[in-house]
Amino acid sequence: PKVVPAGPNNPLGRFAMRLGIGNGEYLIHGTNAQDSVGLRVSSGCIRMNAPDIEALFAQVAAGTRVAIINEPVKYAVEPDGRHYI
Repeated sequence: PKVVPAGPNNPLGRFAMRLGIGNGEYLIHGTNAQDSVGLRVSSGCIRMNAPDIEALFAQVAAGTRVAIINEPVKYAVEPDGRHYI
């Protein structure tokens, strides 16, 4: 639907931050589709897990500069020291 009201069925979750690019249609937000986090499945928004967006929302002030880096390769270091690309 064009508009989804606030509440438990809203796919954005409880927290969203509007980015100042485009006409403000891009967001950093939570999601009710946890398997979609980190994938290119939205229309430009950045999806985060609920605890992560809640923590970020509490730390970031309005007007904070955001740099979006389009890197198709992900790199991670696990707690046990293993590296993944």
